[in-house]
Amino acid sequence: CTTIPSEMLEIELFGSDKNPAKGLKTAKNGFLDSANGGTLLLEDIQELPKPLQSKFLKFLQYGTYYPAGSTVEKSADVRVFLTSSTSLIAEMERGDFRKELYFKIANLQIKVPPLRERREDILAILEVLSQRKKIALPPLDRKEAELLTRYAYPGNIRELEGILEKMNLVARSSKNGEMTAVDIENILKENAKMYALAQGDKAVVRTIQLPSGQEPFDLRAFVDELEKEIIISTLRYNDHNISATSRTLQISRQGLKNKIKRFEIPVNVEDDDSAD
Repeated sequence: CTTIPSEMLEIELFGSDKNPAKGLKTAKNGFLDSANGGTLLLEDIQELPKPLQSKFLKFLQYGTYYPAGSTVEKSADVRVFLTSSTSLIAEMERGDFRKELYFKIANLQIKVPPLRERREDILAILEVLSQRKKIALPPLDRKEAELLTRYAYPGNIRELEGILEKMNLVARSSKNGEMTAVDIENILKENAKMYALAQGDKAVVRTIQLPSGQEPFDLRAFVDELEKEIIISTLRYNDHNISATSRTLQISRQGLKNKIKRFEIPVNVEDDDSAD
């Protein structure tokens, strides 16, 4: 629902009747026609324009709709799956998503945790994407695998797929057909900057999987790991510049250097002085 103009999206979804007066020279079946008796998947439902949200809500309630430019009501028996990459509750509170539509579709929800909350699955998913897209996955050593599993993936699976394509391109461009940890770090650094520019302030907000509190866990280790993750992410965003990173984290340069040494983060804090 994200990249199609509203008028064209209406035709694609609901179809159109032949109506030369409105510029519709031929009739066209929409997704609902094609999916009649089957299943329809609509991605990024939060991007559906509000006028079409009302029309789509009527279809969900009654199974009927009017094709674009038509005065003849049609019906379809379709099982609908919807996906959203943002919080529909937040979209609703901002007034961008109709409350009636939200409460209609919110009865049954399947929440898929983002990649940053299931880091142990990232390499396996990468293998599946490699096989499905027929894109060779370059060999990964321990450090390279660790870089990939520590990254936040603000773009989730789609970003991981793009990273796979970039890794493949870099490996094919090298003399030995392989890539290094530096190559992966550069790819992740560029992606982080790209998503930061696209998302603005949202890019600095990180989602973490908190312990349930129902079973014992090492609080100090949890906090240390979280602090290390934030420092690594902020260093990457600031091109490993100590002064810029300390300003972002609002701690002293020496305090940041101490933490880098304590957590054994691979940054040369001695050479950084000349780069500030």
